[in-house]
Amino acid sequence: QSGDENVVSSWSEEYQARLYRDNIRMFDNIPNLRGVSPWILFDFRSPFRFHPTNQDGWNRKGLISDQGMRKKAWYLMRDYYMKKNVMKQYKIVVICMCILLLLAGGVYAQQKTVRILAIGNSFSQDAVEQYLHELAEAEGISTIIGNMFIGGCSLERHVKNARENAPAYAYRKIGTDGKKREKGKMSLEAVLADEDWDYVSLQQASPFSGMYETYEASLPELIEYVKVRLPKKTKLMLHQTWAYASTSRHSGFKNYNCNQLTMYQAIADAVKKAAKVNKIKIVIPSGTAIQNARTSFIGDHLNRDGYHLDVKIGRYTAACTWFERIFKHNVVGNPYAPEGLDEARKAVAQKAAHAAVKHPYKVTELSITN
Repeated sequence: QSGDENVVSSWSEEYQARLYRDNIRMFDNIPNLRGVSPWILFDFRSPFRFHPTNQDGWNRKGLISDQGMRKKAWYLMRDYYMKKNVMKQYKIVVICMCILLLLAGGVYAQQKTVRILAIGNSFSQDAVEQYLHELAEAEGISTIIGNMFIGGCSLERHVKNARENAPAYAYRKIGTDGKKREKGKMSLEAVLADEDWDYVSLQQASPFSGMYETYEASLPELIEYVKVRLPKKTKLMLHQTWAYASTSRHSGFKNYNCNQLTMYQAIADAVKKAAKVNKIKIVIPSGTAIQNARTSFIGDHLNRDGYHLDVKIGRYTAACTWFERIFKHNVVGNPYAPEGLDEARKAVAQKAAHAAVKHPYKVTELSITN
């Protein structure tokens, strides 16, 4: 995760990178030094690491994350070894690097595919069915992404479908090859059993997304249904969706006096409370990311019909948010962007998502010009 490089408690890649830079400067002042090896190469399971947000049973000091992502410090050490011309001058370092690279190759080979399922509607379609796979692939992460789709599906309807084991969903699945396949007439029970899911997200239908009482009425039962059908390791998430465009004619906009900021704040407050009450630790702040992007030169032009996201900048912003929140890796600088999206808009999307993950319940003004 990202944070202030000067604050130890930030648990950030930036602080780790600063620590390695300081050590590298020290190495350069030790004339008899013949080799160095970082501690540690990759994050590993450590059951006595109790911090619920930053450790969650993992030792996070590695240069490579448990998802196989290279942290900023990894690149520092790579550059350090390359500059030392190790093949001619320091044979011991060459051996160490070979061992490290072999180990790293083993880590990547052994990395399991990360499986993500959204139980949602057209808003989860906007968020995960395009671009999330490509963002992860650009960082060397293998994914399987599923979306259980019914247009406009509310938490209440999901619960009804669960009770009746109704084969009511279109199940869209993006495999490790990036290809989307769809099966119709699927039930919640069948899809929950289809993969060994690592992450499962839930969300409310957009007209009710800022009305906490609708979460209170249906979310606990849906969570219980899902949890008993998933491995204990699976992490539940709550998807914070976005406010409509200010010119939207969606009938649900009346629930918020047809005011975008009123709707956004209601969604942020309702999701925050629902996550806390139901002990869901991961919130995907797509709504805040979209609102952040609206403060840029793009303005209120992230929707294609007043409520669904624009197929490029809107969907890409949401996908960037999912990527950073799940994989805990700064999306700013990720090389992937949809074809035709210019660098300025790519920067807006990535920075809007990054700011949303850091501050999921408040808007961050973006000073990016075209």
